[in-house]
Amino acid sequence: MNYFAVGHASRCFSYIRYWVERKVGRHLMRNAKRRGVGWRRWRREWLYQTLGLFGAYRVQRPTPTAVAGR
Repeated sequence: MNYFAVGHASRCFSYIRYWVERKVGRHLMRNAKRRGVGWRRWRREWLYQTLGLFGAYRVQRPTPTAVAGR
């Protein structure tokens, strides 16, 4: 994503984040032998703090440096 650094990736990252949260919730619910995805049972904060899911989806573009003599 940082290789080309063209366009806005926020829509893609929000979709990926939603998909991962849903898959983890579904796995936890199946493990507990319950139905559903578990939105009420396991909140986003719990998933990221307790389980340690990666949540820092940010694109950081390098700042241009001033070149001496130009």
